[in-house]
Amino acid sequence: MTELIANGLSGSRSASLAGVSRSMIYYRQRVRKPEYDADLERRISTIMEERPSYGTRRVTAMIRRSGFRIGRNRVRRHMRHMNLISTNKKIRRKHAPRAIVAARPNVMWETDFTKIHIEGEGWIYLTAYLDLCSMRIERYLVSRMSRTAEMIEALDNAILGAFPDLNLNGLRIRSDNGSQLTSSGYEKHLRKLGIKHETSHGHTPEEDGHIESYFGRFKDDYIYTREFVSLEDFRKHMEWAVSNDNTRRPHSSLNYMTPEEFESAILNEDFKKRWIEKEIGRYNHVELLE
Repeated sequence: MTELIANGLSGSRSASLAGVSRSMIYYRQRVRKPEYDADLERRISTIMEERPSYGTRRVTAMIRRSGFRIGRNRVRRHMRHMNLISTNKKIRRKHAPRAIVAARPNVMWETDFTKIHIEGEGWIYLTAYLDLCSMRIERYLVSRMSRTAEMIEALDNAILGAFPDLNLNGLRIRSDNGSQLTSSGYEKHLRKLGIKHETSHGHTPEEDGHIESYFGRFKDDYIYTREFVSLEDFRKHMEWAVSNDNTRRPHSSLNYMTPEEFESAILNEDFKKRWIEKEIGRYNHVELLE
């Protein structure tokens, strides 16, 4: 088009022959130099040092919780500049054939155990009970072994913490089909307490996916980034980590509230109604526990 103009044609005629808008004659591409906020990058660095597994959603939520109004796109731009964007793609899994929506705390728990290797100590086992309403870890047990006895001890710790009067009020527990959690001793203990035990179907880990996902995120945020010198050191750290997770860590599944905040919010009937409608709408086959 510039050659046409150089040959004496008008700008309008040249644009017409070139098949472009006349405004393109005057267009000059601007080189944009994005500005980066040093204070915001310090906030992001502080969060990522403590919680290196976080992506842009959770980092944005944590910054907002400090009273700083900000959008996710701005956080993403700064994290990309700081080379903190994760390249791991989220794996899309099928929903469980039957989803549970718990409308109040302490009506449905999931349980499982995981293991952590500590130099000089070997494998250490962490057993936990997760409330499906608020995603709170009710109680946990750190042990050197993962027998039926440890599963029962962890269960008793959780019950005494959540039900000091031992009125379990129809509590249900869901687990996988591990030998410890389907043993006659564990089943007998549950029947004695009046607890209904549900196990997932074979080859469907998504049916108890809450506790599986929880362990993965918990170890990323609180365990893999630290070194422990002894079993006692790990136990002391777990006291802080579980408390921090229940009271300070926002959960995306709870609209970025902490488990403690969500348990207070669910007491409001209007909030509870909206929450149940939203959760039921996510699944095809839902069992509502009230």
